[in-house]
Amino acid sequence: MKCRFIILLSFVSLLICCEDSSTETVAEFEETAEDKAIKAVEVLPEYKEANIQINAMTNGEQSISLIIDAPTEEHPEFYIQAGYNQESWFEPYYIFVVDAKTFEVYIEDVIEEDVAPIETWREREKHR
Repeated sequence: MKCRFIILLSFVSLLICCEDSSTETVAEFEETAEDKAIKAVEVLPEYKEANIQINAMTNGEQSISLIIDAPTEEHPEFYIQAGYNQESWFEPYYIFVVDAKTFEVYIEDVIEEDVAPIETWREREKHR
């Protein structure tokens, strides 16, 4: 009987210790610039619609995928390709360009061969 009590007490102590350390880990999480850039893209209707299309096309087995290029000295923005990740290739639907300081979102317009503010690109799309 003593042995069972000691095992039970040890188990409860272990649970209490684990609970305390996990709350510290969550409190220490800081959002990175990459996290902020991704969030800026995820709220866009274009991103959400493409995600719905990919999910429907794959019968719920896949969601939209991202390829992220971090800022460099030459290109101080995040380049985020959003699209369908197939087994042997990646099919980009959009290439978003996110300012690494303001997190303002632009989009690469492949027809005009430029990078435009998202609102400008949307206006262009209405007339195409």
